[in-house]
Amino acid sequence: MYDQLVPRRARLGDGPDRRTQIIEAATRVLGDRGYGRTSLKDIAAEAGVTPALIYHYFDSKEDLLLSVIAEMQQVLHRRVDAAGATAADPLEAIARRVDRAAAEFTAQPGINRMLLDLYGLGLTQPAIRERGREMLELGIRRQAAAIERFYAAAGVPPGAPPEDLAGVIVAAFDGIAISAAVRGVDADPMYRALKLLLMSAALVPLAAAGEPLPLERLTRLMS
Repeated sequence: MYDQLVPRRARLGDGPDRRTQIIEAATRVLGDRGYGRTSLKDIAAEAGVTPALIYHYFDSKEDLLLSVIAEMQQVLHRRVDAAGATAADPLEAIARRVDRAAAEFTAQPGINRMLLDLYGLGLTQPAIRERGREMLELGIRRQAAAIERFYAAAGVPPGAPPEDLAGVIVAAFDGIAISAAVRGVDADPMYRALKLLLMSAALVPLAAAGEPLPLERLTRLMS
């Protein structure tokens, strides 16, 4: 499932970056089996290394899980930012960012399970919770910056602080991913519903400022 997303590197000795090699293997195995059913031996076998070498780069299986999610988060941020940067107007920027993020989550269903594992571990392990909090804060800051750009381009003030709006959006995406993992359902309809909610909410400050509402544009972007 994950070979197209995380291609297999050459076996040990042929590749320059063993840490990346281990993360790629862990992404495939954790995504397919889940955290609880995966051992470091499983990941080592997939990566073509010894378990001892994994401990050279990572303190524990929890540390490796966090590193996998952090790497996926960085890729997600780059691709979502790139999608929004090519939009013709602020409303299209929202549509493209949501579509790109939803496509990334849909293409990597294992991230749903890994997020569920991360939040579960964070409830009982303070160190994991702190690392998870740092990743959440990073996502919120990047999303808040995108929100500020949207309202600056639209020429109206936001209806709420960008950081609060960003926190809601990040929580919604993570919540959809976790819900899909727990319920065993397709997340795509929920992402489409979230897109409609976000784009509709973006029109509220325009209406409050007396600006004409681009309803036809909204309809086209939702189609």
